[in-house]
Amino acid sequence: MVMSPSNSQILQRRNLGKWPVKEEETRKAKELIAIANQLGSGEKISSDHPFGWLRGFDSEELAELIAETKEAISEANVDELDAVIYEWHESAIAIESPELTEAFFTNEFEEEVVLTKPENNGSAGF
Repeated sequence: MVMSPSNSQILQRRNLGKWPVKEEETRKAKELIAIANQLGSGEKISSDHPFGWLRGFDSEELAELIAETKEAISEANVDELDAVIYEWHESAIAIESPELTEAFFTNEFEEEVVLTKPENNGSAGF
């Protein structure tokens, strides 16, 4: 249980994700949108930028990302915003992987593509 700061009500933890998107999440989402707009208009960003993973998307995909992010902000749900960003980030990882790209774009009736075990690059492994 958690105490709601605005009205001193006790909330169950499972309902915390339904709280409105807070200032920090909104700031990060707006930065993501700004970077996506820059990339969509042909500007470049470095690969070490926190949103450098957006470089793998074309302008049409970036426009879709922007629309989904704006919709998640307007719904004011932290879980929805996190899910949108997580799914796009995972897609960017897949785009950057030659093995996954080959697997996605090879006709399944032609031949199977054997995927190699991903390298541990410091991310949380399960």
